[in-house]
Amino acid sequence: MYRWTPEMVRYMRDAAEEGSYYEELAKKILPYLNCEDHVCDAGCGLGYLAAALAPHVGCVTAIDISADALAVLREKRLSNVEICCGDVAAMPPEKRYDAMVFCFFGSVDEVLEIAAAQCREKVFLITRNYEIHRFSQELRKSGRSGFSQVKEALREKEIPFEEQTFDVEFGQPFRSREDAWRFFELYSRDGVSEESLDRRLTAGGGEFPWYLPHARKIGLLCFSAEDIREKIK
Repeated sequence: MYRWTPEMVRYMRDAAEEGSYYEELAKKILPYLNCEDHVCDAGCGLGYLAAALAPHVGCVTAIDISADALAVLREKRLSNVEICCGDVAAMPPEKRYDAMVFCFFGSVDEVLEIAAAQCREKVFLITRNYEIHRFSQELRKSGRSGFSQVKEALREKEIPFEEQTFDVEFGQPFRSREDAWRFFELYSRDGVSEESLDRRLTAGGGEFPWYLPHARKIGLLCFSAEDIREKIK
């Protein structure tokens, strides 16, 4: 389960607000939704995807276990976003959601179990479409399940799905070189060096003079909660 620290919240907030990553993700999901739908963003983190979906649907329930992460979303005071702090698996709605979004959320089995119990119709699973850990100096494989593994799991369970792959810029802006150094200390698996900073950082602008570019490769899967219930009994 992902644990947010104040530093992690700050870095993610800077990246989300300086770019359009979550707006681009929302654009991929919205064609499947209706304007009156009740959508759940499960494990929403700071809530930027929930906020991007909210203007286009009836309401969004944003759930995360971290109160520190949810505090960022609360600041937005969005009238049609309900914010809930806790474990989404233990917080079933009175009436099933019309759709649920799982963005970089746990395992496939966790997603399927929660969606089968809590979702009426559309399920969206967003995951990485790459195997390399993006913040390490050397090419290191990430241990998390990726797009191809998720598809294989769904096929094994005979759950039909639609798929999309795309790249979205989701780089990290920094307020100083020291800020960048600390970021890599937090997220790199093999440390950081002056040489690696020189190689990876580019010039930014305004209050963020340094920038770590990253075209994030995304896999999006859409499937039916009803199909889950039929196949997993």
